[in-house]
Amino acid sequence: MRESFRLNQELLDPLFNAPVLLHVGLIARSSDLDFDATQKDVVTLLTKLRNRLAEHPFLNT
Repeated sequence: MRESFRLNQELLDPLFNAPVLLHVGLIARSSDLDFDATQKDVVTLLTKLRNRLAEHPFLNT
């Protein structure tokens, strides 16, 4: 999961100029992880996070 995040953290680049500090923690729900599935899930998570934070009124100032 850490590698999936590292490879895709640029999805959050548009938020780096936001006036907030973001800490991300990922927790596995299984010990039997497939990298491709994990990669897909992390990309989906980061994309949703970016889109939701971009819509937040505090960040649109």
